[in-house]
Amino acid sequence: VRGLDQHAYGVLVIDSISHLWDAAIAAYTGKKTKGGGVPLFAWTSIKKPYKELMHLVLSSPVHVLLCGRQGNDFAEDESGELKNVGFKMRAEGETAYEPDVLLRLESHKPGKKVAAVPTVVVEKDRSGILGGKIIAWPSFDNLAKPLLGLLGTTQAVLLTDDEVGVQDAEALARQEREQ
Repeated sequence: VRGLDQHAYGVLVIDSISHLWDAAIAAYTGKKTKGGGVPLFAWTSIKKPYKELMHLVLSSPVHVLLCGRQGNDFAEDESGELKNVGFKMRAEGETAYEPDVLLRLESHKPGKKVAAVPTVVVEKDRSGILGGKIIAWPSFDNLAKPLLGLLGTTQAVLLTDDEVGVQDAEALARQEREQ
């Protein structure tokens, strides 16, 4: 991603971000929990390179398409049992909150003798143009074209977590001096 010639390319497609997240977890070589999982303290080091990639991608001046596998979203019900409450992107927990538009592709079969219909569920759209829509037979005309007018030639620069931390520390120090 760092080596991408931004003058030659205007779009970056990462397919699949779920594989990159799996690779970040698999890179952990430390001691596992009794159940074979990653201990809580290790998640910071696992997430660091992934978050650096996300920052790089989101602050890049090119258009970015992140493709991810679908996973089940589980939560405890009133009795304390785990229950499938929906779907989510199978990646680091904050990944789905990062993009401006989040789409979920499904195959909808309205009846037994009817062919399945590819359908897009618009999970999130910061522009409000497609928000909440369910689009059967997605195409350029009904999915991308409505958003084209919003595309600009510049991308806002995002600060890294470390840069935000420095700014916050400076602001707190400034407040303390003023008091």
